Amino acid sequence: MGLGMTAINFTGDNTTFVVAAGATATITGSNDTITYGAGASITLTGNDDGFVAASGGGAGASFLFSSGDLGVSLAASGAAVSLGAGVTATVTGTGDTIAAAGTDTLTVDGSGNTTTVSGAATALVDNGALDKALLNANADVAQMYGQGAVANSSASADLVRLYGTGESSTIGGLGSWSDIYGSNDAVTENGTNDYSTVFQGAGNSVVSNGTNDQIGLQSNGDTGDVYGANTASYSSGSSDLIRLHGTGDSSTIGGNGSWSDIYGANDKVVENGTNDYSTVFQGAGNSVVSNGTNDQIGLQSNGDTGDVYGANTASYSSGSSDLIRLHGAGDSSTIGGNGSWADIYGGNDSVTENGTNDYSTVFQGAGSTVVSNGANDQVGLQSNGNTATIDGDSSSYALGSNEIVNVGSGGATTLSASGAAVNLSSSASVSVLGQNDVANLTGANRVVFSSTVGNLANNYQSGDTVVYGSGAFQITPVFAAGSSVQFEQAVLLAIGWFESQISDHLSISIYFNQTSLGSNAVGENFDTIDNNALSYATIKSALTANASSAVQLSALAALPSANPFGASSFYITNAEAQLLGLATTDFTYGGQVVSGVVELGNNYSYNYTQTSIASNQIDAVAAMEHEISEVLGRVEFQSSSGGALPSIEGLRIYTAPGQVDSSPMTTSGGYFSIDGGVTNLGAIGEQASGGDIADWTNTLPADAFGYSVFGEIGRISSADIDEMAALGYHIG
Repeated sequence: MGLGMTAINFTGDNTTFVVAAGATATITGSNDTITYGAGASITLTGNDDGFVAASGGGAGASFLFSSGDLGVSLAASGAAVSLGAGVTATVTGTGDTIAAAGTDTLTVDGSGNTTTVSGAATALVDNGALDKALLNANADVAQMYGQGAVANSSASADLVRLYGTGESSTIGGLGSWSDIYGSNDAVTENGTNDYSTVFQGAGNSVVSNGTNDQIGLQSNGDTGDVYGANTASYSSGSSDLIRLHGTGDSSTIGGNGSWSDIYGANDKVVENGTNDYSTVFQGAGNSVVSNGTNDQIGLQSNGDTGDVYGANTASYSSGSSDLIRLHGAGDSSTIGGNGSWADIYGGNDSVTENGTNDYSTVFQGAGSTVVSNGANDQVGLQSNGNTATIDGDSSSYALGSNEIVNVGSGGATTLSASGAAVNLSSSASVSVLGQNDVANLTGANRVVFSSTVGNLANNYQSGDTVVYGSGAFQITPVFAAGSSVQFEQAVLLAIGWFESQISDHLSISIYFNQTSLGSNAVGENFDTIDNNALSYATIKSALTANASSAVQLSALAALPSANPFGASSFYITNAEAQLLGLATTDFTYGGQVVSGVVELGNNYSYNYTQTSIASNQIDAVAAMEHEISEVLGRVEFQSSSGGALPSIEGLRIYTAPGQVDSSPMTTSGGYFSIDGGVTNLGAIGEQASGGDIADWTNTLPADAFGYSVFGEIGRISSADIDEMAALGYHIG
């Protein structure tokens, strides 16, 4: 039946209609077939209309399908198509404009078509290229299969699926979805509580600008950008990239070789895959957690946190006040900022500090290493069997056992440790605050031990400085060529006691040698005392000016007004003369300028460490303490004619209260006192008794300032300390 140019209403089923160009027709019926011309306007009000455009169809036509039409098939190009509610239709054409009222089921097979959905619950399948779908109502579904297609949603609870290539979708409503199965597709979320997931394909991108959105990348080589707040994103594919630009966002990476970049604040990234990379470029309060293997974490901003639980993961911080925690095995961290932290809880991990004021601590695990190249850093080893290397000027502590601290060339550290090994490169220095530590020297090193208990310095060389105590009082040892390591250790331990006890600002050198002495001699010492002949008045004046402690003031008050040795001059050692500010002349021995010489006999078996001494051994450390104390002034001298040469020590030896022993070479029974002879602090083994003048007799057994006893450790007693104080040395 043909329809002309006028407006015609027609009712019929299973009828073929021809609508002329520009005509307007209303057709009520079912299963009709219509051929139309250009610009025709056709309204179909029946149900089950089968609408097929035969030859002769033209552009610019318009079609209106009433609600409930089913099985509509339209072939049109450049047409305007309106669907009532509940219509099922297939539109094939190019450049069509389609409007769906809602609850429609629509398939579009052409290209360059635009479908606008204004009602809810519409299902759209678009197979065309460069098509466009606009979802303005709620709970609609658009599935785009064409190349370069666009599907946008401004409503809520919509679902957009992109199956084609180069497609795009913008979601602006509340709680909508976008699923990607194609390649090189792009989704933008502008709403709230939206969800976008890449299920298949590569080169896809998702941008979230909303709040409480979610992005999921389940395929490979895709990208997600989060600009909103509190948005969650995840990747289970490989080579994916997620960028967090907002605040309070999160990302979970579970694939292989994926990336997560953070530009916002208070964001969080979790790496569960392998070979993943997460970097904080901007913002503060961000956190990255790596549970995978061979991952990488980078903190380039300030105040961020990285936690590594996997294995062989690398992390770095170039910002300030960052915190990296290594919980796995074989992980590494490099800190290059200012005031950052690295905490180690795993094993065989490594941390490098290149910044300033950084802190690295090994809390658990063994075999970890910390390298500090910065200044004012801190390294802490609280577990066992770890290593710290200090190349800058930093502090360190080692609370575990079997720790190793390496101090690089020119580096300096303060080490709080017990049982640690400290290896020093050239010109390095360390202050050791603990006990039972070992410092291995390489030349031009400086080691300050605060304690003498178990601390050793190995491989002492010319140019090394080993100090025990505050460092104010120093004895520099000069060892004879060929001295054994054990002998040098014993000397350093002996020196350590004096340096740790004496607080006077005095630095002297002593030459040490182990050689053959007399048959019964354990040790001996000498210096050039003849250069130090002084009057009693000079001695008394110097002691008066020097006295400040209770012991010194008591001994000073006990001095007789006149010289108890008559007109004889007094002789004191070079070291004591320097202490009291009196003229002294050091001398050259073994090619070195020294204040005195100390020798240990080699005709006995010795214990060199004051531990586990055998019954046939003599304590070498105590023997060296004995001889050093004499170089410091604890002597009465014997002249070349056999007579006594008075010393400050001799002014403290009495035969009775108020009676200084003026003939120690011929008298026995003298004793040491600091209060004019009233209190006897110990008997002195004078020459007449067969002992050294000013040594204790065996009434003070195993005393370092007395006789050496086989199988006994020689200890320094309180009387020894008083004796050194009475000589003028300040203790403590």
